[in-house]
Amino acid sequence: MYRSRIFALLAWACIGLAAGAQAQDSGSTGARAGWYLAAGGGWAGSSSLDQEGWNRDDLCYPDMACFGLEPPVEISGYRWRYGIGLDDNALFELAAGRYIGRARVELAVGQQRNNANQKFAALSFYDGSPVAPAGPPPFPPPPEISVDANSRASIDRVNTRYVALDAYYDFPNAWGRFSPYLGAGLGRAQVEIAGLHYSSDYQDTGQAAFNFQPALPFYNSVQNADLRDDMLLWRLHAGADFRLSSHILLGVKLTWSGTRSFEASAGYETHAQLQNDPGFSSTNAFSGMRNWSAAVTVKRLLGN
Repeated sequence: MYRSRIFALLAWACIGLAAGAQAQDSGSTGARAGWYLAAGGGWAGSSSLDQEGWNRDDLCYPDMACFGLEPPVEISGYRWRYGIGLDDNALFELAAGRYIGRARVELAVGQQRNNANQKFAALSFYDGSPVAPAGPPPFPPPPEISVDANSRASIDRVNTRYVALDAYYDFPNAWGRFSPYLGAGLGRAQVEIAGLHYSSDYQDTGQAAFNFQPALPFYNSVQNADLRDDMLLWRLHAGADFRLSSHILLGVKLTWSGTRSFEASAGYETHAQLQNDPGFSSTNAFSGMRNWSAAVTVKRLLGN
């Protein structure tokens, strides 16, 4: 939150600089024409993500109140929710563009990577009703049953690769060698939820060993996956370039970007349902990402 406020202040400063530049332009256009190449790198941050997942697992597990009931409880599946915090990390971008007077058009490709911290929020049945933990008799009926479920869930990182077409309006040499600019663009982003992991195993912690049928390992599950989706990307820019020489510009660019929400499915390595359905899978949906970045850029003007 603190860094996002700093980013907002810097963005407004660049916008104010550009607005002031238009008012104070002394008449020297400084406009350019021709092609250029650019590279940039810096710091990138992202808003947190909300994750909701579901499957159609119809089992009642040994640590739940419905286990062992007769007749068996009908279950249509499960839903779960997590919050995903994203750490700040590096951004790298390459671009090629063309000046047309004070305007320019630029094609950019880039990548950013954010380490992820996943936190459990809730678990329910597929219809949204709460999952009750096993309690005293008659839940489950045999009082000697006591089962612990050890569940582990994590996500390593979120990778974003993109290609975007951006349009800019420059205020050339508005403040000496400084040329502020504003821009906006659309593109395509591939978002990857890398290293998604879930596993669970069950242990009998009762005072007397209970003869589970099927045995407790039957209920264990393991899932490892990388989830990907391609989606529309939109971007807003504010920045300024400093003219080092007639062909080299050194600048700072601030960018805010966003994508829509997406969902993807993945199978399990181990799961009780695989015996009946070898293609058994779960689906996870992730809220749309909002990214902001601050990058140092270098532009090389081509030709005269």
